[in-house]
Amino acid sequence: MIIIQGQEPTPQYLWVSSSVVRKIRATSMLTGAVSAAVSLVVGVLMWWGGGALPNARSPFNWMMIAIELCSVFFLLLIAFSLLWATSYATGEYLDIAGTRVALRVLLVLGIATVGTAALACFVLVMTPTHAGGSTARPDVHGGLPVPVYLLLPFAACAIAVIDCLIARYLLRPSPALLPRNDPAWPPNAGLPGGR
Repeated sequence: MIIIQGQEPTPQYLWVSSSVVRKIRATSMLTGAVSAAVSLVVGVLMWWGGGALPNARSPFNWMMIAIELCSVFFLLLIAFSLLWATSYATGEYLDIAGTRVALRVLLVLGIATVGTAALACFVLVMTPTHAGGSTARPDVHGGLPVPVYLLLPFAACAIAVIDCLIARYLLRPSPALLPRNDPAWPPNAGLPGGR
């Protein structure tokens, strides 16, 4: 897991069924892989489409592209965090302390993705259409239409929100998943880490 500072917390294991662990691992792996691939495609489209905008020669346009690529970078970090989150579900146990940290990191990265995409949209809308110093906002004449290009930062935001919601669903098990009626609950032996 990507941790800004400090170390991984001491694991606190919660017993869940092996089918729940398989579901967490499979869904997290699939979501992370798809999110990484889609974010790379969105990044390439942002780079290519930014050069085809009517205001492509403006330095503000390149600043906007750099900000958008930062949002794609944060989106890639979300995808890699989802791929790493599979390590918190092993055997029949879920590491609750690790998943709490993972969810916090994913929340911060999701906010960073949405914030940088919103800032890039603001810069795009406020950029003059040509280098002559016009204060007119970008419009559709010539090059790639600006409304079409604005879909890319919104796509990055949507992917980040969907990834964070999926991670919250997976890494924060609902009470329905917890084994209350199991006669072996709570298990006293066989915990990972010698507990």
